[in-house]
This record gives sequence, structure tokens and C-alpha cells, in this order.
Amino acid sequence: MEPLSDITVCLIAGAAMALAYINSDPNILPDIDLQMQVLDTKCMADKAVSEFFKLVLDKTHKIAGIIGTSSNKHIPATHYILYF
Repeated sequence: MEPLSDITVCLIAGAAMALAYINSDPNILPDIDLQMQVLDTKCMADKAVSEFFKLVLDKTHKIAGIIGTSSNKHIPATHYILYF
């Protein structure tokens, strides 16, 4: 597995800090524990779409949101799926 880029590592760290902040304050989202799952799709649209469907169709967890990548190569493929 290739190492993640520096920008990706920084984005993940920032998101983790935000989640820790939100989860530690009982006044923000009481009784809710936000979690993050990081999936490296290697800037491949077909892999991004596949992982997107896995997340959406997995009924084990509720999804609050899906945040894209630092690359815009995924946007066209997922855009069409979200549109239909």
C-alpha cells in the first residue's frame, strides 16, 4: 500500500480533531458519537464509486455525510450517481 500524501494526512488529522472536539462537547450533539472512516480510492473513479455504494448500502451505521477527496477526479462519477 502506498503512503498517503502529506495533504491527505493533514486533512485526515484535521477531520479527526474536529470529530474529537464535537464528540467531547455534550452540548453540540448530545448522545451521538461521530466516527470517521477513511478509504483510499487512489484517485480512481470506479473504486470511488464502488466504495461509495458500499458505504451507502451498508445498513450497520448511519451515514451523516460523505466528504470527497483532495483530488477532483472522483467528482464526475459520484455526481452522476447522486443525481439519479
